[in-house]
Amino acid sequence: MYKIMATIILITLFISGCSSSNLGAEHNNSNEQVPSNNNQLPVEGTDPQQTVTEVIDLLKNKDFPRLAAYVHPTEGVRFSPYGHVNTETDVTMQANIIQNAIEDEGILDWGSYDGSGESIDLTFADYYDKFIYSHDFVNADQVGYNTIIGTGNTINNATEVYPDSYIVEYHFKGTEANNYMDWSSLKIVLVELDRDWVIVGIIHDQWTI
Repeated sequence: MYKIMATIILITLFISGCSSSNLGAEHNNSNEQVPSNNNQLPVEGTDPQQTVTEVIDLLKNKDFPRLAAYVHPTEGVRFSPYGHVNTETDVTMQANIIQNAIEDEGILDWGSYDGSGESIDLTFADYYDKFIYSHDFVNADQVGYNTIIGTGNTINNATEVYPDSYIVEYHFKGTEANNYMDWSSLKIVLVELDRDWVIVGIIHDQWTI
């Protein structure tokens, strides 16, 4: 009888020990470090990230009627051909204008070309090809959130012109054959309005002389 009881106790202790080991293993696994994604926004930034993802897709597809819904209702959206935002010469469009802009054959003065200083006289469609979606920015090499990636001789003043904004930069690093001087970026500037995120600026950036 005693041998039977002793055997039962030993079996019970063995099973209990195995269960404790498994619990310990599960506890250790739950503490494993998950690699962080530096491109992810903090929780409070999920709304602007979602907005800018929708905006860049609409730009890629030239869906300006739908893009107009994201434009600031009173300030409109300013288009800057280079990294330095010029509030005097950069073109600003209201939502009701931009929704049909791609079809407008009128020529606008968008500022001055870097280097030559000549006027950038283009239709909206031509400006789009040269100074908005000049690369497939949806598939950019890098995406920066509130940080500058592309740098050159131009003074980037976007944070001064757009205080309290959220700026997302889609960046192509360029090619080794050109010593990476052919880099290009598209920056989308968002501000919060009535708990929604709207665009106030679309900035094209590249190497300047």
